[in-house]
Amino acid sequence: MEKEILNIKNLSVSYNSSKGIKAIDHIHLKVNRGDSIGIIGESGSGKSTLALSIMGLLKGKAEVEGSILYQDTELYYETCIVDCR
Repeated sequence: MEKEILNIKNLSVSYNSSKGIKAIDHIHLKVNRGDSIGIIGESGSGKSTLALSIMGLLKGKAEVEGSILYQDTELYYETCIVDCR
């Protein structure tokens, strides 16, 4: 059995603006050690937001809901507000 290194459960990211933009809506993703993945989609579909949320590099304010486990370490909890400057 391969070791799971990334497990994303029910990840949603909204940017706080007057429009309340939801960039990611309930993403689920598992990556095992040795796996390769590609994220594809149209411009504005949330690819960069997904990568930035995994790395904890969101600029400005965003509401992050869900769970990101990297090597069994929780990176986000069920609901949090991220303010990285």
